[in-house]
Amino acid sequence: VAALIYDDESHETITRRPPLQPLMERMEGIAALVDQVFVVPSPDQAPFLTFAISKRNIEESTCFFIEKENAPDFRGRDWVESVMPLHRIKCEDNDDGSDGGYPDDDNDDGDHNDDSETSRDENPNMPT
Repeated sequence: VAALIYDDESHETITRRPPLQPLMERMEGIAALVDQVFVVPSPDQAPFLTFAISKRNIEESTCFFIEKENAPDFRGRDWVESVMPLHRIKCEDNDDGSDGGYPDDDNDDGDHNDDSETSRDENPNMPT
């Protein structure tokens, strides 16, 4: 089991709020539940997804992707859904009553994708 976790700056860019815990505390908390923790140093996780998941696991269908059900769409979703099942799970609110940091902005359509694309030259594992 591998987990991708955003660094503090990326987390704040995505959620428009600082993380409730610093990166090291978040890493330690999730590390107790998974085999590997990958820190994503960018709001764009797409280029990092393909390196966090082995080709063998994809070929053997031994991987799946889990995200919180109210998580905004992310770059890389098309690739994830093309190689593995994607499961959305309901999570309890945090102790402070927040929903985990996703914005409640009425003008937010939930689509945090941008129009730029990662090329195969930048990441040869990225599908065409």
